[in-house]
Amino acid sequence: MYGVLFALTGEGYNYKELLDYVDYLRRELELVDGVSKVSVTGDQQEQVFIEISIKRISALGIAPSTIFNLLQTQNIVSNAGATRIGDKYIRIQPTGEFTDVSELGDLILTEGGRKVSSS
Repeated sequence: MYGVLFALTGEGYNYKELLDYVDYLRRELELVDGVSKVSVTGDQQEQVFIEISIKRISALGIAPSTIFNLLQTQNIVSNAGATRIGDKYIRIQPTGEFTDVSELGDLILTEGGRKVSSS
């Protein structure tokens, strides 16, 4: 049994683009005669850090917990049940999770019934 180790880097490419290429390479290598398994290791978990200006939210009268609660309730995927159409049941699963970091800027903060820009 032989093993080969590859490291993939790419100047000018973001992590998602590199990960897509790694997936493409993995599928192609699995098609090579004599290759029984291809493992990918070292992938990184994406994280988003949100910096809150205490001065700005204080001026707007917003508690930090308001922002935390908004983010926590917006990024949830839950089962919304099912409906019957004829003799079939169709499950309803709305998605509320963020698919891109830019969607965070579209959130609408409300405090005391008034809207506050999140950006």
